[in-house]
Amino acid sequence: MDYPIDVRLLSNSIFGSKIRSIVIRLAEAGIMTNAYENILGRDWLDRFQQYEEVYANEPLRPFDMVDLQIGFIVLVVGWTISAFVFVAELFYKS
Repeated sequence: MDYPIDVRLLSNSIFGSKIRSIVIRLAEAGIMTNAYENILGRDWLDRFQQYEEVYANEPLRPFDMVDLQIGFIVLVVGWTISAFVFVAELFYKS
């Protein structure tokens, strides 16, 4: 049976079976469908199918820098914030 969430844990994890059973119970209870409806609206499946119909014939293309730009922006913002916090900690301790 396929579930919307695949829990990938190390094979020797002592919590693996417990987490897997919790995720399976949540998926069977309809939590994921309810979450999709709350976040995306009740017609989320129709919108996904329309998206697939529109973009199904377009050829696949590799990611370029424009596609990955937001990741680099978030990375630089995170480094900047961490640098400010580090400098503030240096001045606070002295």
